[in-house]
Amino acid sequence: MIEQEDSATRIERLKNRPLILELDGLGKQFGPDLTILKDISLGIYRREFLTVIGPSGCGKSTLARILAGLETITSGEARIGDEPIIGPGPDRGMVFQKYTLFPWLTVKQNVMFGLTAQGATKGQAEGEAREWIEVIGLTKFSDHYPHQLSGGMQQRVAIARSLATRPKVLLMDEPFGALDAQTRLRMQQHLIEIWQNIDVTVVFITHDLDEAIYLADRILVLKPNPGEIQALIDVPLPRPRLPEHLQTTEFKSLKEELGELIHSHDQVEEDEPLHIFRMTKVDDDV
Repeated sequence: MIEQEDSATRIERLKNRPLILELDGLGKQFGPDLTILKDISLGIYRREFLTVIGPSGCGKSTLARILAGLETITSGEARIGDEPIIGPGPDRGMVFQKYTLFPWLTVKQNVMFGLTAQGATKGQAEGEAREWIEVIGLTKFSDHYPHQLSGGMQQRVAIARSLATRPKVLLMDEPFGALDAQTRLRMQQHLIEIWQNIDVTVVFITHDLDEAIYLADRILVLKPNPGEIQALIDVPLPRPRLPEHLQTTEFKSLKEELGELIHSHDQVEEDEPLHIFRMTKVDDDV
């Protein structure tokens, strides 16, 4: 039987750790009239797993790209440790929803890429890559090319490539969004197992409420137009997380709460009527 840690104890321990990411009044505009993010102030703890949810257009992906250094900010500040985030850096890795492996490189070569770019010798990079490929369970596929892998396998390689350089923070922008339900659950379990055994903080963007709850220590809820913090919620579930947690009262209650928060900003609009005409002759109506 797996021993589980009480959720309140776990959250209290989490909040005694040092902050690894700090956002202070962060804002992002595109042009003079479009505000994407407004006054985002938040501290994210070392080795925390934070999921970010919200309706479309609330700036989730923009926030991840800012933390990765791929987007500039308009106002406020974002810091990793004591350093302002002003561009990409080896202290942050990112995994996207779209498959981003280099198609001309094998699995091993993809995982080696960041290591060699940072100055590792070929031997050092190969040794490190082999370890990560073993961690993600793809040793038999180390010499395969991306087109020879399933979608779930490709994302496992992308995670290994991002983690091989030992970043402090792993940013994930809906990485499992294109996967089928069974593969998605397996990938969530793989990710939790990896995260629990390495020193990395995860910021995970998702539209899926089940995924947000199942993975997270805390959930950041953004509201849209512009994107502002609506809520920051502790997840009242023990770790390690198990599939049966999806059926608990605590899980279902939190999912209902999150659904109400996200849909509280829905605008009810009348649909334009469909202009339908009969396109073929039939003998009767259905």
